[in-house]
Amino acid sequence: MWYFLAVNREIKCWLEYICKHEKICELGTVDYSFHCGYSSQKNNEMISIPGLKQSCPVELPKNMTSFPFDYGIYLSALQSNMTTSRDLPRKILHCFWWGLRNLSSFGSNLQTSFYAAEIIFSVMIAIIGLALFLVYLNSRVQQVEKMAEQRRLRQKMKKIYRGLIKRIRNMSPHHMDSLKKVPILGRIRETGLKAISEHLKPNMYTRDEYIIRKGEPLRKMLFIWQGTALSYTATKGATTSVCKCLEKNDFYGEELVIWALKSASFSELPICTTTLVSQSKVEAFSITANHLKSVVAEFWWHFRWELPPSRLEYFAASSTQAAWCRHHAKKLRDQLVGTNN
Repeated sequence: MWYFLAVNREIKCWLEYICKHEKICELGTVDYSFHCGYSSQKNNEMISIPGLKQSCPVELPKNMTSFPFDYGIYLSALQSNMTTSRDLPRKILHCFWWGLRNLSSFGSNLQTSFYAAEIIFSVMIAIIGLALFLVYLNSRVQQVEKMAEQRRLRQKMKKIYRGLIKRIRNMSPHHMDSLKKVPILGRIRETGLKAISEHLKPNMYTRDEYIIRKGEPLRKMLFIWQGTALSYTATKGATTSVCKCLEKNDFYGEELVIWALKSASFSELPICTTTLVSQSKVEAFSITANHLKSVVAEFWWHFRWELPPSRLEYFAASSTQAAWCRHHAKKLRDQLVGTNN
């Protein structure tokens, strides 16, 4: 648009000169004289080209303080010879640069003439520049609000996490009491129970959520802290089922403890014989099969009364071998230190 209007503005100056000095004011005849072609050369003979250039200069003459014709915002386009160049990429880049510069300043640098089309074009540039700025500003505001929301969420989560950790620490005595209610763990020393309680992780379930399904491997043992869950067994084709309501201080998955003590092979994980579903919002603590297996292997001495002879012999031999390796490594280190000294 800037390029097109710059050409039109220059032609406007030519038209005024020809009408004023050559007394040719018929628009059709004058416009035809500006067309490139063989006929235009003959038509141009009746127009004084030197006089035309003198009346419509794009560079300020030395004997003048101002231009005879006000080109307004199109003067730089004419002075850069963009309108006479046949280099299309150069024209496009020059127009693109001019547009970006004036859009970014909302057209405040434009010095317009009283030409109506030029004023309208300048107002359009200012409005478009302002609109683009508002779009950019809105995106930045949204980004800042999103970052602030994320910061608030992180602070909230951090606060909740600290509260949860504090709550878990306060629940440690409750964990011990819950573990002692498991028949097979009732005879375990407190050190072993404490090791299990340190691996308990909090879990939350919404209402009517399936926690464990019948037929799946039993991968964790649960201790109910808040809420109510329903454990049931239904036989295919049967009209009745065996249900059990689990509430605060109840547990589920005692078979996993037996597995950790007797076998601890993941290929022999017990299969769930009942389905466990939450009746309300349930807060529970759980220990996975892998963690339970690790606790038994590390604190086997505290579980020795419940371990089968083969497992007891295995842990005893492993502990003896590990102790001998540590002793041998320490002895070797002491020898190396003595040699260096």
